[in-house]
Amino acid sequence: MKQRLTQWCGQSRWSGPNSAVADRPISLSKARKAKARAAAKRQADANAMRFGRSKPARRAEEAETDRATRKLDGHQSAPKHEP
Repeated sequence: MKQRLTQWCGQSRWSGPNSAVADRPISLSKARKAKARAAAKRQADANAMRFGRSKPARRAEEAETDRATRKLDGHQSAPKHEP
């Protein structure tokens, strides 16, 4: 088929920078499932970073966040009163 196509139009439709992609058919259901698995893996990794810590580590991070919030609130200008 490739040879006939090359003879017909002078070049292969499958040649070019993306030729590896078009070498074989792709199962769309498998591609969709692989994409969903990758998304689930990313979510699981994010959850592991967020929730997979010891209680003292979580409390230390919460304390740091509260400290930063208080510092930021302390540096804000006073709200202007409306007449």
